[in-house]
Amino acid sequence: MEPKVLDSFAAAFCVLGALHLKPPSSSVVKEFLSQSSQWPLPLTPQGEAALKELRSSLPNNPSEEDVYALWADQNQLYGITGAAQLSPYESVQRGEDGLVFDQETIEVRRYYGAMGFEAPHLGSEPDDHIGLEMDFLSKCLLKAADDFAAGQEEQAKQSLGVARQFCGEHLLSWGPDFFAEGAKLAVTPWLRGICILSVQALSQWQQALIDAGYQLDIAPRQRQSTLEDSSGVVPLELTRRPH
Repeated sequence: MEPKVLDSFAAAFCVLGALHLKPPSSSVVKEFLSQSSQWPLPLTPQGEAALKELRSSLPNNPSEEDVYALWADQNQLYGITGAAQLSPYESVQRGEDGLVFDQETIEVRRYYGAMGFEAPHLGSEPDDHIGLEMDFLSKCLLKAADDFAAGQEEQAKQSLGVARQFCGEHLLSWGPDFFAEGAKLAVTPWLRGICILSVQALSQWQQALIDAGYQLDIAPRQRQSTLEDSSGVVPLELTRRPH
């Protein structure tokens, strides 16, 4: 996979991850609007329409009321200060008991550790927030792109291998359905558009892996907890389909 392609996906997941982690400030909204015409990935008709609606719903210089509406929408959906309509944590979405800091949180933490990363607020906030998972994927792809560009192919393949396995076991297992539901529940064109762009980015990344010949096994969204799943070392090899 070309470094330029990896860079484009890394940029998209970095932006989307940050926007899902917390509601945007006025400066973030202005920066996003000014650069939205340069979205790093190709846009589907649905993505183009969502982005167009997002742009038309906000002035270039949003007021405090405009920004508050975005905060209120994300607060209601993700439960920043109260109960969530749609919990942004993988363990709640996939775990048998629907609890935070469950099996999925531990597994995601292991993947972070395999790449030498650590989630912010370790131990006090769950590691498996949808925004953190997208940011982690971005970091993996950026490192792979840098290593490929530097001629360090084995290191690049290792980072890409971690990204592939992480997506199959975690992000692609629950992320697309999560964002599709978020797009339905969102009140503002802003959050709805961000969710639609996120669905699109994950779908494009999945297809990019398949087109490049990489094996991708996606775990079922709902599963029963087992102690064995959350122990051991994350394997770092990259499996590729035979030609």
